[in-house]
Formats: sequence, structure tokens, C-alpha cells
Amino acid sequence: MLNIINYIKKNRLVLISLLFIFILGLFLRTYRLSEFMYWGDPARDTLVAKRISEGGKPRFIAPYAAGGGGLIFNSPFYYNFLAVLWTLFGSSQGLVLTFVIFNSLVILVNYKIGEELGSKELGLIIAFITAISSFAVHTSRSSFQPFLLPLFFSLVIYFIIRFYRTYHWTDLAASIFLFFLCFHIHYSILAVSIAIFPWLLFSIYRYFSKSKNRFNTLMLSLFVFFNFEVWFFMTNLSNSFNLYNFFVFHLKKTMKSDHMSLSGGNILKIFDFIFEESVEKLSWLPFILMVFVVCGMIYKLYSLFKNKKKKFEVYLFLFVSFSTLALTTLFSLKIDSTYLMPYYYLFFILLGIVIYEISKKKKLISIALLFFISYHLQLSNYYYFEEYPWNEFGQFEYVSKKVIEDAESNSLDLQDFIIFEKTKSVPTYNWNAPGFFYFLEDYYQVKLLKLYYDFNNLWPIYTHPKVIYLACREFEFSTPQEVKELCLLPLIKKFDGLMSEDYQVLVDKNDLKTGLELYKFKLNLGDKPLFWAF
Repeated sequence: MLNIINYIKKNRLVLISLLFIFILGLFLRTYRLSEFMYWGDPARDTLVAKRISEGGKPRFIAPYAAGGGGLIFNSPFYYNFLAVLWTLFGSSQGLVLTFVIFNSLVILVNYKIGEELGSKELGLIIAFITAISSFAVHTSRSSFQPFLLPLFFSLVIYFIIRFYRTYHWTDLAASIFLFFLCFHIHYSILAVSIAIFPWLLFSIYRYFSKSKNRFNTLMLSLFVFFNFEVWFFMTNLSNSFNLYNFFVFHLKKTMKSDHMSLSGGNILKIFDFIFEESVEKLSWLPFILMVFVVCGMIYKLYSLFKNKKKKFEVYLFLFVSFSTLALTTLFSLKIDSTYLMPYYYLFFILLGIVIYEISKKKKLISIALLFFISYHLQLSNYYYFEEYPWNEFGQFEYVSKKVIEDAESNSLDLQDFIIFEKTKSVPTYNWNAPGFFYFLEDYYQVKLLKLYYDFNNLWPIYTHPKVIYLACREFEFSTPQEVKELCLLPLIKKFDGLMSEDYQVLVDKNDLKTGLELYKFKLNLGDKPLFWAF
């Protein structure tokens, strides 16, 4: 107890600064939290979790991974974790709040990373960048699968760095456990693992070569073996849908095509997304900052190597881990920015290191740099202070009420209608539209979707509807003709004369000040099931 009091007295200013940074980050992540993102995957995962918690069997062959292109199964950990959260909170808001808390804790973990690298000031810089980044704020406010990864990934980095100070087997064991846990959360850890996995093996070798305690060595060996076996068992239950085959599939496909042309886009995309609000006016900013960070780290590594500093290995590990971003060029599909999560947080750490190194020689320049970069990092946060922020949960609730009102006014039973969803950016139609079914099930107090082992993870119970409600999203900047050509006509053609070409507009995009519209079509399938058209 006395040691804690002395530590607080000795580091009073640092702790007050860290507390302020954490409160600021927590405020940005929780302000108007009821107006959170609720598009496809988070809404689907919420209903999957609800189904499991209501008595569905724990999933040992899990649904397809988000962003996996239908080629890879999740570990069952993620959906069962969400099911536990649903059992505890019983609402989408409870799931989102958990993600907010986890991602807020990353601020503190990143401070500890900076502290382990040798400086409390460095820790504060990294924590501040993490706290105010509009990207980090944005990805904290949704229960989307990749957004659960940052806390556990940051802890992996922290314990690896800590191990090179303590050389204690528990730090190494913690980093190994958390590393494999990341694979259970989302496969976006795959590329960066090509640097982390060999480094962990090297760290194990270093420990075995230094340790004289045979019991600890045996415990660490058994721990490593156990974690690998559990991961291998849980993620390789299907011979066709595992990480190895997934990686090899895309590598072979890339070598036979011109997908290497995507390389520059994938590498720079991470910077575009972090500085999305500034890119329109300062298109050069992402590239300049990438060069700034890379050159700064190379200089730092050179000086450490030249002076034979012990931390050279740790800084090399961080830089090589970030450099594996180049491996995303081997991916044969377009990579969504949210599937590069580890690299964003590695970037925050490296950016903090470079700014801190400058502060040792040019304090005023480093302060100006931190102010300039931080300003552009947080620009997109203003969305949450606007009159019409991204309240997707509220938008889906509003549209669902319109469906209920129309169905009841026309005496439609539950088996008589279904909701389809079509976004401007995705060419396919989502027939389970979980964002809307969540509210329909809550209103009618019955199950309308069931668990199903396919790419959608959920399947409608009623498959012979008389009416289709079609929600068209992301069309806020489109003309009525574009909406018709991209959203309405393709669905009419799919049903080949069985669907009326006349439609009724129930929600116009001006109603919600967003690009969400709702249309109603009559359908005459006869004896054919709904999915005949797909």
C-alpha cells in the first residue's frame, strides 16, 4: 500500500495527465452512444448472440468470418462471447457498451507500452493519439467483430515488450495466450502474425537459453503447446474453411492475376482512413505521414544499433510488425479498411515514438507536429456533435416501425412479408436484413430468423411472402434514377415476372436526412420458395 502511495506522489503530474486523456477518450466514445452504428454485420451478430443465449447450442463450428468472402469459419469463441454479453445485458446497447469499454482501455494499455519503451512522456503521447483519433473513436462505437481486436492485440504488444525487460515466463505466457486469442476474435491478425509468431518463437528461445528454473521452463512449454492445440482444434474443424487454406487460396489466386496492382491502395488505405476528413483537402497528407513514420523509425533503429542499445530488438519488432502491411498486397480481394485493425494501432505507437524522438532535440517542433497531426486525426469526431449524426440504430428502428404500421394497416400476417436490404456499395441483396428483424422480433415477440450455417448466418423462417419491403441504403447523394437502376430494377429482374414492377415509397431519404429509403413490392411466388430467385 505504501509503495502505491509513493508511486502516486512521485508520478502525480503524469497520472493526472493520463486521467485527463482517458476521460477525454471515454467521453468521445460514449457521447450520444445511443446513436450507434447498426449496419449489417453488427446487427447480424447481435441476433446470432441472442439465438445462442436463448437456448441455441454453443457453436463448435462457427458462422463464416466477417469479411472472409465466404471462405473461412470463425472460431466459436467470438459468437459465444457475444452470447454471454447478451445473457448479461439483454440488448444491443449492452454489447456496444462492452466494445466501448474494451476500446477505451486500449488508451491505458498504449500508455503502458510507451512506458515500457522507456518513457512516461512517450506513453502519454501514444495514449493521447489513441484517445482523440476519430478512427479509434468511430470503431469503438459498434459491436463489429474486428473492433473487438485492438485491446487484445495491444496487450500482446505490451507483454512482448515487457518480457524483454523482465525475462519472466509469465509475461511471455501472457503474450502467447493473447496472441492465439486474437485468432479466435478475427482473422485480420493473420498478416501481422507473420512477424509476431517468429518473434514469439525467438522470445521462447531467449527465455530457454537464459532460464535456470526447469519447472518454469516446463510450464511455459506446456502452456505454448496447449494454446496452439486449442487454437488449431477450434479453427480447423472444417478442412475447407481454415486459415491456412484461406491464405493459400488468395496467394495462388493473386499469382495468377493482376491483383498486385492493388498494392499501393492497400498500403495507403490505412492512412486515408485515419485521416479521412483531411484527405479531401490535403490528399498528400497520408503519403507524407507514411514517409515521416518510416524514415523516423529507420533513423531510430540505426541510432539504437549504432550505440548497441538493448531496446534495439523491441523497436525492430514493432517496425517489422508494421511493415507486414505490405503483405496485404497478396490478398486477392479488396480489403476493407476495418480488416486492417492491428496496423492502425501499430501506427499510433510508431507515430508517438517518432514525435517523442524529435522532442528530445526540438521540443517546440515536436509540440507543433503533435498539434498538427492530432488536429487532423480528430477531425471526423465532429459527426457526433452534429444535429444528425450516424444514428443507424434509430434509423433502423424508424424504418421497422413503418414496416409494422404498413403490415398492420393491410392485415398482413408475419408469414406474408419479408424485408430485403440493398446497399449502394454491395451488389448483392441481403434477405435476412437483421438490423430490421431485430426490431420486428422485439415488437411481435416471436422468432423470425433462425441460425443457419451459411454465409448469412441467419435464415428467414417464413419463405413464401406476398410482400417484399426493400430498404435501399447509402443513396444519400444519388438521384432517383440511380436508386431505381442500382436498387429497384435488379431485384425486379431476379424474380422474372413474379414481382410487381409497381412499388410504393414508404420512407424517402429526406425523411431521415440519410440515404435510407424503403419501398414496398407485391410478390406472387405460387409454390416457389423465396430463394428460388437467388
